[in-house]
Amino acid sequence: MHDLEKLIPIEKYPEMIKYITNFIDSSVPIYLSIGINDFYEFDSKKIQAEQINKYMKYGTIEGYIDELKRIANDVNWDRFLKENISFYQNIVEEYCRFPDDLDLSDIQKYYGVKTKNYIFIPSVLMNGGFGVSDKEGNLYYNKGIPYNEKQHCFEVDHEYLVECLFHEFSHSIVNTFVDKYLANTSVLESFYWDAVKNNLFKVYSANHKTIMYEYLVRANAYILASKYFKNNIPSIEEDWVIPYGFTYLPNLVYFTKENLPKYENYEEFVQKAIPIFMSSCIQRTKKHK
Repeated sequence: MHDLEKLIPIEKYPEMIKYITNFIDSSVPIYLSIGINDFYEFDSKKIQAEQINKYMKYGTIEGYIDELKRIANDVNWDRFLKENISFYQNIVEEYCRFPDDLDLSDIQKYYGVKTKNYIFIPSVLMNGGFGVSDKEGNLYYNKGIPYNEKQHCFEVDHEYLVECLFHEFSHSIVNTFVDKYLANTSVLESFYWDAVKNNLFKVYSANHKTIMYEYLVRANAYILASKYFKNNIPSIEEDWVIPYGFTYLPNLVYFTKENLPKYENYEEFVQKAIPIFMSSCIQRTKKHK
């Protein structure tokens, strides 16, 4: 990290600083990174350029790529990468260890949608995780790796990582169904404010739809990951997010397990069953007042 900081004297590149500080959504760098190849060419047939442009308050995709290429040439990025390739290889080897029987196509079967490839990108340069997709049906999961300063090592919980894979790969699918059937409904509005009253994370409070994005993918990830860690996965009642706006997460897991088989596919389940679930939660809250 110190070598990388020395490599790029960012103050010498005010144009790049303008680009970075004017991204208005944290997904922009992810969409740009998966859309640019090793020759700094952007594939607009693959990546949704219009979505990126919507969240860039300054410049253009082409201008950003030109500036990125200029910096890469200035600092001789390819040489730096080659000199440190063992560092990256060790990270991948240590971090990317999954159950031998892990089948990510469970996602396709569960949601009843067609997907292509499942691409996991660990990173030491970011916090949190982001699940995005491209026009070709590929699903991506970019995940930051936490570093333990005291132990001088990167930390990984391989069982939790599998749940995170299902979580983030689910977002592109689930978000579309929420947008299609639940956005701007009165029941979602009420459900959202109920979550806010129950200490909802600020990061999830900007858009009312986000609460259902997160509720659904968290419940589904738990269900999908349980197949691989039947004996070790903690009870859903112990999930750490419950006190932070996700009061009914255990209820949603039980509701989904019981009711999803009654519908033709997951899309229909979201359309017809999830409004019923949200209404029942709101009524339960009113009774407890």
